[in-house]
Amino acid sequence: LALTKQLVELHGGWIGVQSKVGVGSTFTVRLPSLPLSSEEAVATPPTLAENKLIQPTTVKKRIVVIEDHEESATLICDLLTTAGYQVIWMIEGVTAVKQIEILLPALVITDIQLPGINGLEIIRHLRQHPVTRRVKILALTAKALPDDREDCLQAGAHRYLAKPIQPEQLVDEVIELLK
Repeated sequence: LALTKQLVELHGGWIGVQSKVGVGSTFTVRLPSLPLSSEEAVATPPTLAENKLIQPTTVKKRIVVIEDHEESATLICDLLTTAGYQVIWMIEGVTAVKQIEILLPALVITDIQLPGINGLEIIRHLRQHPVTRRVKILALTAKALPDDREDCLQAGAHRYLAKPIQPEQLVDEVIELLK
């Protein structure tokens, strides 16, 4: 059920439940008929008041994090989830590029040193694809070399941060990018 809920919410929908003791439960899944753009709200689950479903007005922006280092990814995801964003973590670049074209997040945070396709290639691909060319991109790297920042910006990233991640700095950058 938790996996179903996550999948439904990733597709911009919601899942609700009505339950009666001794009778059973009815689960309702609603999915949008059209894909959401990165600027549209991601639906949040409705609440039940007097047996009527009420759609909340709270919106969350979707962020895709591409990071192969679990500790860094966990920190980023925890910080951004706590800040009210919907966060999707991906490890592998080629898969991430395909999913970004479907999910259309408001922001992509990508590590530059990834196995297989690296972060610079991901950024270039997103900039060249008509569906993803306007997605905001924040690049991360463990190498804090002067050329890295320039390479990231030339590839099409909006911002660049060096690791280790400074929590306040990351959240500030995300807020600024998503204004």
